[in-house]
Amino acid sequence: MPTAATHSPRDFKDLYTDLLQKTREDTSLTATVDQAKRYINEGVLEMQLGYHEKMPWLIRDAVLITTAPYTTGTITTMNQGSTAVVGNSTAWNTSNAFGDANVRRGGLMKFDGSREVYRVDSVTNDTNLVLQSAFIGTSLASGTTYEYFEDQYSLASDFIRPVDATFFDNGSRIELVGRGEFRRRFPRNNVAGKPTHATLIDEGAEDSSAANVAPSRSLRFSRPPDAIYNIPYSYVTSNVSYAAGAMGHFTFTGNPVQDETIAINGVTWTFRNTATTAVQTTLQPTTGGTIDQLVSDLNASSNAALVDATYRRQGRRMFVEYDIHSTEGDAIPIAESSTSITVSGSTLDVNAERNSLAGDNDVPLCPQHLRNVIVDLALYRWYLHKKDDARAQQAKADADLKLTRLISDNEIGTTRPRLVPQTTRYRRSARNPYSPGVSSKYDINGRFDRLEDR
Repeated sequence: MPTAATHSPRDFKDLYTDLLQKTREDTSLTATVDQAKRYINEGVLEMQLGYHEKMPWLIRDAVLITTAPYTTGTITTMNQGSTAVVGNSTAWNTSNAFGDANVRRGGLMKFDGSREVYRVDSVTNDTNLVLQSAFIGTSLASGTTYEYFEDQYSLASDFIRPVDATFFDNGSRIELVGRGEFRRRFPRNNVAGKPTHATLIDEGAEDSSAANVAPSRSLRFSRPPDAIYNIPYSYVTSNVSYAAGAMGHFTFTGNPVQDETIAINGVTWTFRNTATTAVQTTLQPTTGGTIDQLVSDLNASSNAALVDATYRRQGRRMFVEYDIHSTEGDAIPIAESSTSITVSGSTLDVNAERNSLAGDNDVPLCPQHLRNVIVDLALYRWYLHKKDDARAQQAKADADLKLTRLISDNEIGTTRPRLVPQTTRYRRSARNPYSPGVSSKYDINGRFDRLEDR
């Protein structure tokens, strides 16, 4: 398993091969190679830990588009103690101009002008939805008005944290506050307006079957937006590499229903209440459960058009990753026929970013001259787990030295530290030479001098 001897590591294969050569391990053993790959991936993540803002190649820009309040139609049935809501002339499950349903899980509703707010748990169809908590008011008469608005919005799927720890948006108008402070200051987010404050929310898996899924990050505003706003923001990405293969994803805004489909590489896959064929998935009670079942079914499929891909779940998205290069991978089509699912594009994307190194030709996002730091960090972990403390500490020292040099570099245009003399008192005295407590005289050269009284 040779690597080029005339250049520093470039791709994943170069990195783990370099690690194996430095440890003088047998590169023909699959278990040993897999271990080297794991330590390289851990090294990539450790390299970024705590240094996000010092690595400009990890900074991305995105735009968050808010939703205007929805008030079309009226309420037909809303009984005290019930969570079921029935509407008349409503289109709650119909997509708006941006491809989102007019009413979605997690949104807020108020009824008959009341200030009491309820969160939406699920939307069944255009005229039926379920609240997260029971209605406490008097049962509503048919024809009662309502207002739906949203205070929480999903962020980019690879979002780790904002670049600016003070303001969320690039215009510095929406102040970021901690979760505890947000709860204390805005306990009842019940009046829509122009957002002034926001906090980050980490939501875990919906059910126990998705316990291994990382929490998804979203933003909660105060005030909930009263109109469609275009909010640009910058963030640090969780992705660490460019994938050599083709990749795309399906986003689930809700649970699919019977006979809705997705399509991958020409294969139509159907959601059924009970799957009866090899290209069907049984619907589960929750959206997360359905995604997990779909991932399991696709990874187990023997269909020739699907076996070259890996399928995985991240939050409410299912990623499709083909180990196919160049334009061949870019031509793989994906599609859906469901109002609760959207696709990343009509075809998979080649050279897409991903959150780990997988294929031999995958390339770390960092510049090439820094990739040997990844090997040093992996080398530290290798010796640490082999109980070779002396070599582990030497590898760690080498990596720390290089990282210290990296984060100590000042970016072009950055203000450098400098000594500033304290001249304020002297300037003030010069402007008011005859102020109380000050005596003055002329020196022998006729220049005005000042002496403070002692």
